Amino acid sequence: LELFMGAGRGRVLVDSVQSEQADWFLAKRNRNMIVELAADDRLDIGEDFRWLTLGQIRRLLTRDNVVNMDARSILACLPTAGADTGATSPVLRSIFGTPGEARHGAAEILTWLSGVRALRELVQNRVPLDSVQADGWYRTPHEIAHESGRHFRVMAAEVGASSREVTSWTQPLIEPQVPGLMALLVKPVDGVLHALVQARVDVGHLNVAELAPTVQCRPAEHTGPEGPPRPPYLDQVLSAPAGQLRHDSVQSEEGGRFFHAQNRYVIVEVPPDFPEDAPEDFAWLSLAQLTGLLAHGNYLNIELRTLVACAHTWY
Repeated sequence: LELFMGAGRGRVLVDSVQSEQADWFLAKRNRNMIVELAADDRLDIGEDFRWLTLGQIRRLLTRDNVVNMDARSILACLPTAGADTGATSPVLRSIFGTPGEARHGAAEILTWLSGVRALRELVQNRVPLDSVQADGWYRTPHEIAHESGRHFRVMAAEVGASSREVTSWTQPLIEPQVPGLMALLVKPVDGVLHALVQARVDVGHLNVAELAPTVQCRPAEHTGPEGPPRPPYLDQVLSAPAGQLRHDSVQSEEGGRFFHAQNRYVIVEVPPDFPEDAPEDFAWLSLAQLTGLLAHGNYLNIELRTLVACAHTWY
């Protein structure tokens, strides 16, 4: 901890405040840091710690539920743009190339996102829990849940853990009723891989909208007459042939406040003739541009950050 708080003995590579799940958290943020130690600096690590290479960690991202959400978020923030790799493949040019090779310039992207934030208003009001009963929520001594069986439930938990600062405690946990799908459509544009992202408004956002995956939803909830409309591109993702899947894994979400929350993370490379025209809330960005925005807070949501980290498993 002392290496990250105050003037440490390492070189700070990343230090930014990033949002977390805005559909469940109200304005929750965490500070994401990467500190590089000197080659001869030795740490006395405990039995719960191991040194791994970035390659090893990224390979573990291809497995289900191995690398936790916080580690994925930090990995995504590691700067990559401008590295002199001599790369010619679209994915390497997208990750390590200069943002100037992308379809849209930095000023154009910021203007687009600022426009979304300026033209929409997000009103957040705290209300008593008993007032949400009219919308179908109910409470028992052990949980708060929705009568439709959709959304999530808040459960009461008693926890014991010998390796934490406090060995036992009680707390509420959010348990999603169905798993989610977080998908990124990608395609080469002028020899550089681009990802289709959306400017998404969620209830807990601090600054109205953040960049999110192409598809971010729980597909099972978008069925039947009571379900909300199906989001754009959902059907393209669900029907994508196996040959277009560049990444497909199930990853857990924040384990300190969620109970068995996991989402399927998918990267789909669409055919070259896939239209580049998109709804006004969507834009094609290179992976270097997305990583560059992570030097600042409140630009990429946690779901998109996970997919940026997963994109590194491609090479």
